Amino acid sequence: MATETPTTMSNIALTRCGAAEITSFEDDESREAIMCRRLFHTARRTALAQHNWNGALRAVQLTENTAITPIFYSYAFTLPVDMLRLVSVHPSDDLRASCQYSLQNANSTEADNILVTDSNQIYIRYIFDNTDLNTLSDGFREVLVFVLARDLCLAMGKSAQKYDLTNKEYRRALTMAKSIDGMQDYPERLAEGSWVTGRYGLYSDQTITRS
Repeated sequence: MATETPTTMSNIALTRCGAAEITSFEDDESREAIMCRRLFHTARRTALAQHNWNGALRAVQLTENTAITPIFYSYAFTLPVDMLRLVSVHPSDDLRASCQYSLQNANSTEADNILVTDSNQIYIRYIFDNTDLNTLSDGFREVLVFVLARDLCLAMGKSAQKYDLTNKEYRRALTMAKSIDGMQDYPERLAEGSWVTGRYGLYSDQTITRS
């Protein structure tokens, strides 16, 4: 399998929007290369945030941030620095468990953003800022190409028709890529809502007592 790089992805995007290719993402000083360097990583993060891509999904237990005293909730947890989008939050390592929470700016030197909740332990799944294109699917890379091509059309003064075409192709590629990516996962059971936990007592979003 060929190794994909910012240079190869940029050249496909440039071709899609009718612009000249570049020789190197890092060293080329052409107008096209400069635009690609400005837009590439924003386009990559935009594409990553559009779906729970298998190659960009992580699960971790958060660490409580005791330096911050939250308002309205009991506990504050520091979010991963590489998080682009939160997928799910759980008070245990069971995907069926749910709890109330809020994402807030920490307004502190101790952290940028935090998750506050009444549960004393938190597990999350999230989309991380994956820069390794070769760990992501062909479908994702197709989406990235069209996001970049669309953005390049605007930055390089291409016609409105060319922009509309690349934007349409981006949406088509995203729909197809999400479908294929989702087929590779076992059907996911959603977290139990509060009405379920209240009736059956499976989980509580209150403090969990450790044995």
